[in-house]
Amino acid sequence: MPKPTNAVHSSRVNLVAKPSNLLETVMAWQPLQLLTGIYGTISLGGHLYVTPTELTFIPHALNASHTELHLPLADIVGVRTQQKLLAALLVISTAAGEEIRLVSWSRDEVVAAVEQARGTAPSA
Repeated sequence: MPKPTNAVHSSRVNLVAKPSNLLETVMAWQPLQLLTGIYGTISLGGHLYVTPTELTFIPHALNASHTELHLPLADIVGVRTQQKLLAALLVISTAAGEEIRLVSWSRDEVVAAVEQARGTAPSA
């Protein structure tokens, strides 16, 4: 999918996900993942776009799987940052009770862009 034309913010991020195939399973459980604090999961690289209506993750072609994420801003109940060992995480809580984790070194900017698009003050 191409970049959304109405994006108000974009960042390079990694979507933290459960392995979906054998290659990803091997990558998720390799010992170096212990240093990242997200052992047992994989990080799918790509771009995160904030539009006036949704948060969109588009993976790059080098991933073993190509999971896109389209999350309406109305479904977001909280956005916060978290440090877990070497992983600088952005945690997005949804109305359905899910937590979506992204590795991002520009997470404060993403939080600000999401909150501005939603027209709300930053959540704790």
